[in-house]
Parts: sequence; structure tokens; C-alpha cells
Amino acid sequence: MNFSFTKKKKQVFSLYSSMILNIVLGIVISIITTRYLGPKEYGVFTFLVNLLSIVPVLFTLGVFIATQRLVAHNKYDSIRKELFGAVLVYTLVSSILMTIIIFGYSFFNDMMYKNNLGDIIRILSPLVIAYQLQACLENYLAGDNEIEYLSLNRTGPKLIFLLSSFLIITLTTKKLDAFYFNLIQMSGMTAIYIYTIIKLKPQFSNLKKSFSIIYHEVKVYGIHEYTGTIFDVFTDKIAAFTILFFLTSKEVGFYSLSCTIAAPLALISGVVGTTFYKDFANSNSLPSKPTKVTIALALVSLIAFLLIIGKVILLFYSKAYANVIHLTYITAFGFTLWGIADYMNRFLGSHGFGKEMRNAAILIGIVNVTGFTGLVFLFGVMGAAITKLLAGALYLSSMIYYYFKKREIILKEGFTENILISEKQINFITEEVTA
Repeated sequence: MNFSFTKKKKQVFSLYSSMILNIVLGIVISIITTRYLGPKEYGVFTFLVNLLSIVPVLFTLGVFIATQRLVAHNKYDSIRKELFGAVLVYTLVSSILMTIIIFGYSFFNDMMYKNNLGDIIRILSPLVIAYQLQACLENYLAGDNEIEYLSLNRTGPKLIFLLSSFLIITLTTKKLDAFYFNLIQMSGMTAIYIYTIIKLKPQFSNLKKSFSIIYHEVKVYGIHEYTGTIFDVFTDKIAAFTILFFLTSKEVGFYSLSCTIAAPLALISGVVGTTFYKDFANSNSLPSKPTKVTIALALVSLIAFLLIIGKVILLFYSKAYANVIHLTYITAFGFTLWGIADYMNRFLGSHGFGKEMRNAAILIGIVNVTGFTGLVFLFGVMGAAITKLLAGALYLSSMIYYYFKKREIILKEGFTENILISEKQINFITEEVTA
């Protein structure tokens, strides 16, 4: 397939620029929060983030990734709007259920961790919708190739958080704690996501048929992706809980800060993969030039990162966070490998190889559970960093294996056979929408 490189270069530049801004904002935010809150309270802040973002992982149910694939293959704008409306309804309903679950969990939290966060968790529980909207829009915008809005949704919340927290810290004499920082963060996320939804103008007039199409895609493809997500993403988030169980909130903060600092290394490769997702869906192999550039850029970025990160941490985060340096050396390798694997994942996902990605995710989940329990117990917080590296290496190995295994099938049978929505369904919906 011939890619429109001029358009793609603009989109890559847009998403890459937002990523760079995202990195800068993330660093500035982490500097402000770590210095202002201190290691212990920063650990509480990251624990709450992990708690409120882990439950939505359970409630994606493959709906968002299935919708992403549908809109990537669908050329009818009216149908994309209908699918968007349906997935938003699901987001709202599932968020209400999650709020109830988190509210109920709050009464057991203090018994488990003795951290007296029950009241705070109950107050923040309704804002869990921010993380569900994040997952919904991240998938839909990538599938529909709405790169500008995707860039906004990745950068906007951080910008609002930075400006809001700076103004509040400057103008108030009251010492803010982790609760207020979580409240500011999720409020900013929700505001940006609602703005994006309004601009995209979803349609809700044909929900029954839209849900039918999404449900079909979930059964055939999305459920496998969802199972994989439970094993890799969900198990990755248990790190904060096991570290707090075996150690203290201070170590939770150290590990979380290490991941915050190193995570942009994974985004570098993900930018190109996300931009090319719609093209991947209609191609029989990874494009050679973008793939080589992606890998080269990831490796160069890793080397530059390792050379300067020690001095950066001491300069901007103070000596109180010196233990983060050695953790970050290890997590940096893990995130780099993860990013390259994500790039290949976009290609396999666009062709509906959900079972294969599910199998890889199961292996990653086993590594995560084993590492975040056994290695943390044996080596403390360093065990969590080692687990991140092992998971990244296994993820990349799995994606390479499945790419070369399935590439022959795509070349032989053609990628069009993997489109799971029929032309009959499309025409039926189109006729109803335009009627």
C-alpha cells in the first residue's frame, strides 16, 4: 500500500510535538508535586491514582478496542458518529458502576493498609469517569485518525493540572495534600474530554444497531484484547499495592516517580504506531522506513536519557529522591522495549489478531504478578523495576514472534478478510441514519 507520507509526516509531527510537550509538562508537574508533597505524601498521591485507574481496566470489556478497529475500517462518517455515541453511553453506564464499587471498597481500604484514606476515596470515587473517558477517547481517536484531538487529549489535562495547581499553591496559604492534587488532576481530565466529545458531535439516534455491531466485534476480536489487558495492564498496576503492602508509601512514590520519568521512552515509538494505525489496517506488512526510523529514534533516545537522567533527578527532585536514579536506569530499558513492542502491536491489532496478543499478555501478566510479589519481597522496590524490564523484554519478543508468524497469513489471504463488519451491516446502518 502507498502511504500518504506528507499527511503522515504532519500527523506524526503533531502527535510527536504533543508528546514532547507532554513530557515537559509531566516533568514539571512531577517536580512540583514531589517537592511540595514530599516522598511520603507523593506516595499517597500515586497510590490514589493507581487505585482510581485500575478499576476502569476491568470495565473496558474489549468495547473500546473493538470500536477503534471498527472506525479504522469504516469509511462512512455517519456510522462512526453512531458508534461513538454508543461507546459514550457505555462509558457513562460503566462509570456509574465503577463509582459504586470504589465507594464500597473504601470501607475496606483502611483495614488493609491502615492509611486512613477511606473518606478521601469515597469523595473521589465519582471522578473515576475521567479514566474511563480517557480509555474511550484514546482508542476512538486513534482508530478514526483524529490525531489533533488525540494530541489535545494527551496534553490538555496536564496543562490544566499544572496551571491550576500552580495558581492554588501560589494564592492559598493552606498546605495542600494528596487529595487536592488528585481532585485537580481528574477535574482537568474530565474538562478536556468533555470538550473533545462536544467538538466531535457524536450521534445517539441509532444506538441499538450501533451496539449490535460493537457487540459482534467484541465477541470476535475485542474480548481477546480485553483478556490480554487484564493480564498485562491490570497486573502492571498492582505494583503500587504490593509495594505498599511489603514496604511503605514512600517506596510507592519512588517507583511511581521512576516510571513517570522513564515512561516517555515508550511513547516515542507509540506515536508513530498510533499515527499509522488506520494505514496498518489496510496494509499487509509494516512499512519499512517508518519502522527503521522508529527503532533508531527509540534507541538514541534511550542512550541520551541514560546519560543525563542522574543529574536531572538530583537537580530537580533533590537528594531526597536519590534512590530513584538506579530504579530509573532499569525502568528506562523496560519502557523502551515496551514502546517498540507497542508499535508492532498496533499493526497486529489493526488486523484482528486479538488471540495472539492475548496470549502474549498472559505471559506478561505472569511475569508481573510473580515480579511484583516475589521480587519485591526479595529485593524491595528494586524488584519492581526489574519486573518492569522483564515484562518489556517479553512483550517485544512476543510481538516479533507473532508478527513474522502472522505476516505470511496476511500476505497469502489478504488483509480485507480480517474486517469483521460486513458491507451489508454498513449499508443497513447507513440507510437508517440517512433516512
